[in-house]
Amino acid sequence: CAAGSAQKNTASTSCVLCAAGTFSAKAGAAVCSDCSAGTFSNDTGSTVCTSCAAGSAQKNTASTSCVLCAAGTFSAKAGAAVCSDCSAGTFSNDTGSTVCTSCAAGSAQNNTASTSCDLCAAGTFAGEGAKLCSACAKGTFAGKSGSAKCEDCAAGSFQNATGATNCSLCGAGSSSGKAAEVCTLCPAGEFAANTGSAKCDACSAGKFANSTGSTVCAVCPAGSSTNNNTGSASCALCKPGSFSSGNGSAVCTVCPGGQFSDKNGTTTCSKCDAGSFSSANSTMCNLCEPGLYSNTTGSASCTKCAAGSSTESLRGSTNCTLCSAGHFAARAGSPSCDPCAGGTSTDNKAGADKCAECAAGHFAKDTGSASCDDCPAGSYADTAGSSACTVCAAGTASAKTASVNCTLCAAGSTSPANSTACSLCDAGSFAGKAGSPKCTPCAAGSVAKDKGSKACVGCQAGSYQDKTGQTACNLCAKGSYQDKTGSAACTSCANNRTYTTYTTGSVSPDACEGPLLKYTVDGKDKELTDVETLTMKESSTLKLTASSGNWVVRNPEHPYSESILLKQGDSTNIEAKSVTLEPMMANVFCYKDTEGHGAQFAGYQNKDVKGRTCDSVCRNTEGLDIGPHCLVKNETSPCGIPKCVWDVECSAGDGTGYRGLVNSATLEGGKTVSCQAWNKDYPHVHTFHPNAYNTATYGIGKNNYCRNPDPRNTQTPWCYTTDHWGRYGMCSTVKVCDTTFAYFKH
Repeated sequence: CAAGSAQKNTASTSCVLCAAGTFSAKAGAAVCSDCSAGTFSNDTGSTVCTSCAAGSAQKNTASTSCVLCAAGTFSAKAGAAVCSDCSAGTFSNDTGSTVCTSCAAGSAQNNTASTSCDLCAAGTFAGEGAKLCSACAKGTFAGKSGSAKCEDCAAGSFQNATGATNCSLCGAGSSSGKAAEVCTLCPAGEFAANTGSAKCDACSAGKFANSTGSTVCAVCPAGSSTNNNTGSASCALCKPGSFSSGNGSAVCTVCPGGQFSDKNGTTTCSKCDAGSFSSANSTMCNLCEPGLYSNTTGSASCTKCAAGSSTESLRGSTNCTLCSAGHFAARAGSPSCDPCAGGTSTDNKAGADKCAECAAGHFAKDTGSASCDDCPAGSYADTAGSSACTVCAAGTASAKTASVNCTLCAAGSTSPANSTACSLCDAGSFAGKAGSPKCTPCAAGSVAKDKGSKACVGCQAGSYQDKTGQTACNLCAKGSYQDKTGSAACTSCANNRTYTTYTTGSVSPDACEGPLLKYTVDGKDKELTDVETLTMKESSTLKLTASSGNWVVRNPEHPYSESILLKQGDSTNIEAKSVTLEPMMANVFCYKDTEGHGAQFAGYQNKDVKGRTCDSVCRNTEGLDIGPHCLVKNETSPCGIPKCVWDVECSAGDGTGYRGLVNSATLEGGKTVSCQAWNKDYPHVHTFHPNAYNTATYGIGKNNYCRNPDPRNTQTPWCYTTDHWGRYGMCSTVKVCDTTFAYFKH
């Protein structure tokens, strides 16, 4: 029979396959063998049985299968007949286990075949695979269940029983390290102020604890210390030469220099008396030696008498005596003072360490002098040790006493001999060099405006000075000029009656402006700047040109009825034997201030009073108080036009221009009477009252001045009178304008 089959009978025709649970390993088997315990076959015809897998077992033979190990058991290898129980300290919580699991740390199992482990109770612990939980030893604890190990009691706490779940704090005055079973009392010199101290603290320097278990240290009383040691069980008294003034001293303080103590336990040191001293840590004081002193209590050392003083060889001195003035002590600690030699002094000071020669500027006659005398102001001494001073020479001065030399008076000043100061030259005079004996007045044409001048300054062009010793130059007046510097006078314009300058301080003859008429007669060219009547031998042709200003050409026989006007720039030819050529000055080269401040001015000037070119010609249509003016870069500026005098303060022509102040008239028979005011109708009613026309044309106002508002009937100023019998009268005292009368005020 083939392997896996058998035949127990003889004369068989076939073999029978081995049944499940049996096997035949070799051919020719009469019977199949049962599978042994720990094996199985689950099919017919098996030639071999299969071992039970690890984690299973079969205790029976001829088995067709294996059984999984129950929870709490295991089989580690294949072919197990039975499963083994998990040993104490292990467990399996599932079927088919091949190994048991050790109990985790913090748990234990004392039984076999267990399916779980039990957590250790608080106060116990267990390592991995423990059968039983162990109680925590003294000094340790487990505060919760399942502890793998016990914790040491922290420093400052203790536990004196096993199986503890916590530790107790050490009481104040004791301490412990880690895992302490008991707390230890603090030794003498240490303390623990609070419960739970890990260690006792040493008493700080100046404090002590003289018993065990102290919760606080006591302070050393005054007069004692711990010698700067910590952890002291007691305090030591301060030794002589030292002290402690308050409680709690860490060390005793050495008595400072100048103080001492001669007993144990001293709380303060005593000061040495004045005249004595001590070094630090002294138990007594010593007297100062001769030449030394101490002037206060508590001196650490004695001081040498300064140079210039002594102690007169005494011990225990509290001060030194200064050398008197005129005496000296050259070194510190001198027993006595020596007198100064002749020619020297101590400058009136006591306590000198040497005598000094009299300095330059000082003198002394005798030996042993306390001081040197100053040379008086106005004298000097240029060497040390002088016995007399020299007087300053003339032209020099010394302002102070004790001078070593005299100073030359600077240029611009002077002085007499023996002077204490130089005096500045007065304004208007000068001194050109140092040491001048006197100041020289400035010459005419020059000035010195300040005191102390070294030279006079010539008057600038446009100014003059006609006197000597003056401080300022005068601007050339209108109508004059000066084109040179250093002048004593200004030059008048060529025709000062008709020509003027519109500003003061003119520097050129070109600044003179006025009327100019050019004419030609008999082939000769001539010029006029003022009124003139020409008379020829026979009738002649005159060519006339008004180069500057307006001119009136009159018939001398009928001057006001036969005339022609030439405006500036006009020319004409006339045939005449006699002719009067008259410049029109009023409101051309001067303005009538009485007529609206020059409101009728019609001149040709186009520069302002500063010489600047105007935007247009000068006018005063607004009647401003400043008279004719113009705009210069939008700035209103006066033109400097002079006020008319001709035909204003005197009567010219028909007298309509007169604006003088005469207010009396002459009646027939020569009687002089006062004028009636023009704005009054008493005693005579009239029609020439003040109004805009009469005021502007004839000067009629609320006054009683002579005027001529009726030129058609009268050719001279007149007025209504205050005489009831004389209605009007001529003003015979009004001056008549002639060639002696000025046209204008410069």
